[in-house]
Amino acid sequence: MHKPLLLIIGISCYCQSYAIKPSKKYEAVPDTMKLPYEKNVITTSDNIKLKSWIFLPTKEADNNTSIVLAYADAGNMSWWLMQATLFSPM
Repeated sequence: MHKPLLLIIGISCYCQSYAIKPSKKYEAVPDTMKLPYEKNVITTSDNIKLKSWIFLPTKEADNNTSIVLAYADAGNMSWWLMQATLFSPM
């Protein structure tokens, strides 16, 4: 009964694992899209530093709304600039 489980565990121990490697080159930055933003660094509990951009609302915009755009695959945050322009009031 446990043989399939042991087989799966055994195979997974010998398989090579792959981690996502984000692209280090930004395709664009918010400056090129004329978006007001701030650079931010998020430090995780295991001391990993994650870079982020915070897009600033205009004075007329609703300051009580936040939208987090995160990509689950290779790439980087510059790939989400077009979506940020759609959500950021100018």
